[in-house]
Amino acid sequence: APPSQEPSGVDLAAFAQNVISTYELPSFLSLADSTLMDGFFPGLSAITSEQCLVYINQMSMNMGELVLVQVSSSSDVDAVKAILQARIDSMIQGGAWYPEPTEWWTNYSRVVSSGNYVMMVVDDDCDAIVSDFNALF
Repeated sequence: APPSQEPSGVDLAAFAQNVISTYELPSFLSLADSTLMDGFFPGLSAITSEQCLVYINQMSMNMGELVLVQVSSSSDVDAVKAILQARIDSMIQGGAWYPEPTEWWTNYSRVVSSGNYVMMVVDDDCDAIVSDFNALF
């Protein structure tokens, strides 16, 4: 990286594209607008962030999602993690509807953070994706 770039500056959009292509996340993931974000992740849009990428899956067979957030204040990290975990919990408790996606959300969901960066990933390669996320920092 050029010396002018701060070491903390991680491009989450580039990371997301890399994850989606490397791990073959569902092709129908779409970047949520504020309305969808408020529906799927209530409270998230109220938190001030430098970067917020919410790739949602509107298919009834929901086999994966990816959320990447860089909060402006480290005091918001836990709130973001709670919002992301609430999404996972609601999917496990009936939101995923079908047995296979419910199992997927139960076993292959992770919420992790590093500094001001938070990720939620739901994918069968979730642990590898978490390793890649941690390697950014």
